[in-house]
Amino acid sequence: IRLSRVFIKLKMRQIVFWCLLSLFALTTFAQVVDPLNSVIIYPSSLNAQNPGFISIIQRTSTGAVVQLQPSTCNTKVPYSLNIINGPGYNVTLNPKGFTCVFNNNVSYTISFYITKSGNYVLDTLYNGSPVSNSTTDLTVVPGSFSAAESTWDGIGLTNALAGEPSPIAITAYDQFSNRIFNCSSVDTSYFEIQLYQASIENSINGVYQNCSNGVFNFYYVVNITGNWFLSASYGGLNINNSFVLVTPGNPIGPNCAVSDPSANITAGELSTFSIVCTDQFGNLVTYCQAEFLNLWFPLISSPNATVSANLTSCDAETGNISWIYNLTVASFYTSNVYFGDPTNSIPQFSQLVNHGPPDEANTQAIGNGVNDTTLNVAGTDFYFALTSADRFGNPIGGCINSTNWFFNFTDRQPTTPPSENPSCYQETILINDYSSTQTGRYPLTILLNGQVINNGVSYNPKVYSAGIVPESVNVTGEGTTNATAGLSAPLYINGLDQFSNQFDNCEQFSDFSQWSIVLTETSNSSNTVNGLVLNCQILDGLSTYIAAYTPYYAGEYSLNIYINQTIVPETYNVTVIPGPLVVMHAQAQGLGFTPTNANVTAGETETFEIVQYDQYDNQIMQCTSNLIWTATFFSTSYNVSYNFTSDESDCDNTTGIYTVTYTIKYPTDYYQIIVSTDYSGPVSIIIPDAIQNKGSIYLLPTNFSAGNSYFAVDQIGSVGQAFNITVFAYDLYNNEYDLGQVLELNFTANLRFQPNNGTHYGYFVYGNYGNQYLAAFVPTIEGNYTVRVDYTRQEQRNVTIRIRSENNTNVAEAFYGNFDPINSYFYGPALTGPTVAGQIGYFMLAVYNEYNFQIPAFTLNADDFTPTLVGNQSTVYTITTNFTAQYYDVVFAFNATIATTYSVSVFYDTGNGVNDQLANDTTVAQVIPGPLVPPTLDVVVGYGPVNAQGNFSVTGQDQWGNYVNLSSLVSAEMNPICAGVEPNCSAGSFPTYGLDCTYDAPYSGTYCIDVQDLKTGAVYSGGNANVSVVGGSACKNNCNSRGYCFNATDDEPSCNCFQGYTGSDCSDKISHDYMNLWLAIGLIVGLSLLLAIIGIAVGCLVGRRS
Repeated sequence: IRLSRVFIKLKMRQIVFWCLLSLFALTTFAQVVDPLNSVIIYPSSLNAQNPGFISIIQRTSTGAVVQLQPSTCNTKVPYSLNIINGPGYNVTLNPKGFTCVFNNNVSYTISFYITKSGNYVLDTLYNGSPVSNSTTDLTVVPGSFSAAESTWDGIGLTNALAGEPSPIAITAYDQFSNRIFNCSSVDTSYFEIQLYQASIENSINGVYQNCSNGVFNFYYVVNITGNWFLSASYGGLNINNSFVLVTPGNPIGPNCAVSDPSANITAGELSTFSIVCTDQFGNLVTYCQAEFLNLWFPLISSPNATVSANLTSCDAETGNISWIYNLTVASFYTSNVYFGDPTNSIPQFSQLVNHGPPDEANTQAIGNGVNDTTLNVAGTDFYFALTSADRFGNPIGGCINSTNWFFNFTDRQPTTPPSENPSCYQETILINDYSSTQTGRYPLTILLNGQVINNGVSYNPKVYSAGIVPESVNVTGEGTTNATAGLSAPLYINGLDQFSNQFDNCEQFSDFSQWSIVLTETSNSSNTVNGLVLNCQILDGLSTYIAAYTPYYAGEYSLNIYINQTIVPETYNVTVIPGPLVVMHAQAQGLGFTPTNANVTAGETETFEIVQYDQYDNQIMQCTSNLIWTATFFSTSYNVSYNFTSDESDCDNTTGIYTVTYTIKYPTDYYQIIVSTDYSGPVSIIIPDAIQNKGSIYLLPTNFSAGNSYFAVDQIGSVGQAFNITVFAYDLYNNEYDLGQVLELNFTANLRFQPNNGTHYGYFVYGNYGNQYLAAFVPTIEGNYTVRVDYTRQEQRNVTIRIRSENNTNVAEAFYGNFDPINSYFYGPALTGPTVAGQIGYFMLAVYNEYNFQIPAFTLNADDFTPTLVGNQSTVYTITTNFTAQYYDVVFAFNATIATTYSVSVFYDTGNGVNDQLANDTTVAQVIPGPLVPPTLDVVVGYGPVNAQGNFSVTGQDQWGNYVNLSSLVSAEMNPICAGVEPNCSAGSFPTYGLDCTYDAPYSGTYCIDVQDLKTGAVYSGGNANVSVVGGSACKNNCNSRGYCFNATDDEPSCNCFQGYTGSDCSDKISHDYMNLWLAIGLIVGLSLLLAIIGIAVGCLVGRRS
């Protein structure tokens, strides 16, 4: 309307006006604000007490900056702030805070306040709509320190300990109650901490320490107790005020005043002491709280005991603290009372505690005289000491009056009782002693002032025996009679002491060196063995020394025992036998071992022996059970070995020697011999594979065998050229026979020409060809030849034997041939040595054929042989024939019981009905007596006078009645009634195998006779064979052993001669006539004397009656 009016009025200006109006309209509509494209500029941080500013650049939708007009600052701002996240306070905008910054009219600034510190997330709204990209993070920090808003705390606000730092802490806040964490934002020089007291003119200032997270730490120190006023300010502005109570510090030991207890008391009496203390600044300590009193350690100490005193009272006004304690150990005590730390102790005080009166329960006797476990030796003094103490066990110094003691042995009295007035030793204890020679317990009750000491318990000491004396030693055990080489022989020793007490004191007499045990060989005194006492212990209720010795060599020994070099009277005879077999110590001896490399002929039976030894090379003289020896012969050139065994049946039980019998036939070679056993005896035996020494033999071939030998000949040849014949020689067992070693064999090669029976003889050339002999012949006529080879053996007679050819086409005889009695011969043990009566004797026939070639025995018939054994008493025994014992021999066996010499004859039936006696018919067999049988011992007794030589004779028989040769019975023993007689025996004259013995008897009496074999130790009794010895003194020449010495009463001894002898010494022989005459005269005289005596007796009787 206006424009119209103006247009109307201003007609002239219409065109111009409308142009201007159109331009303005276009300009206005082109600059409309687009809030999505407006730019908001925020502050980086904000202080709570300062305003914040936001700059806004308005843009249109095209991004063009909206030009601002000055009038914009006077209109309402269409923008507002929005808190998306933060502590929760609203943003306060300052409505008058617009500042129009023309700056080319492109922006203006809005101011605002945020008073709560913290982290915020903001954005800007335009007329309530978010401005694009206006979201931002904003940190609001606290403002300046505010004394009114800040706080304090700490124990120093109300209480303080004199001399100790008291802490205070001030927490910083700004005026909006924002907590200030940045210590550097507060100037600590504005802080002021002060304490005041009415009676103190000067104040005490606090001391700044440090700050952490806005907490400022201070402390102050006050040395004077009482109430104090405390204030804190910042820049003159008061922060807070309080009243502080300052209490005393810890007591200082040297500053304590002590009331001492009594200097001398008796054990068990109560004592007290009290103290008053100040701290280091002189403030009186008046604490009575439990936690304070518990820091006191009131100790009263001596070298023997430490006692803690008990609190009795504490005065909070005066600070006086009292304790009580009880000392029961007598000693000199000093105090050790301290507070908290031993170095903070109060001044010491001293106190002497004396022992109380003697107490019987605490009075004791000590020493070996009252100890029930002490080894008191009989005959020695047993001491004991008497000590006493009060009821607390404090020793009482000085000796108690001896008149108050009483010693009572309730069971038995010692030999020397204790003194009624014990001696006092160094004025501290009483010493007493007693002794006894008899072992056992001695119960003892000791009384003091009429009361039994030791709590009423009696003492029970024991007296043990003294050491064993030599004359009472008793030794038992296997070692007193027997021992085994290499094994320990036990001895058990006990006895009596010098008081005849049975020894019971191993512990006291445990010095085994006082004992010496010596074993001495009887035949060699330089061979001794020392034993040892090993220990002493109770055996069968007796204290016994256990000893042992270990001998190493078998034999007879004497055993002696010494105590402290004094010999025990009894000597023990000990027999030491060899120990168990140790295989590695065994020795083989005989052919192949001594010497080695012995020559043995194939097929012949040989033997060697094995001697047993123990570990110490003692020969074992008996057979070992379950022992089997194996002798292995190893061929060195062939993979051949032979085993031969020897067991207990091959052992001589008197010598312990085993015999190994072996026969090897093939092949001839050098053999090594190893003897081994699988013996599993005692575990102590070392068992190797074989004994140490090894043997060796060289097996030679036996007799040449034509049957096993053969020859070969060239089959084709030319006239005038030599044809070779080779003989391959072997023995009976196909061993190669070295013909060069046996020159008694003569070979002949015969060549028979078939057309004219002409014979050509070849010749043999001896050479080193082993078992091959060479012959050669030169044929002169063309044709076929028959070749035959013979050999001649020159022994008992010339025998020509044909050798078979290689293809057996020209064998003239059978292989074995025929038995030839003349070529055969006898041999064997019964023909070369004696056979014991009652034992089997045997001999063999070696069987040969007519060519003197040994052939097997089984080709013969046993019924064709008739053997006989004829003795010198026409005694004939049957002989059995056996073909199985030897392959090439006929074995003949017999059992003869009469000892004599026998002739051996064997007849052979040749098939013509006539028995031909074989060769060697003059052969004899010797049968000797068997072992002596004691019941057949025959003693021909004699008699004689005392001190005169008497005689007797001894004979014995075996079980078959044969007189036994007693030459080995080298001694006879006479066991008399009253004394010993050792006779002298020699080989007797009749019978042949008897003994003639003489003796000298010093005493009259009857002597029984035993005969002992000193070689074997066997004793043979003579049964009722006695020798009577009569008379007293010796007669002249001992009656020349032709009478006995007779000693009548009051007469000189005279000889009573045996029949046929006369004279004073029986030296004269008388004839039979005179002897008969004297016998008649003696009878007449004797009869006359007898009649006279009878007449006198009758006359006396008649006279008495009358």
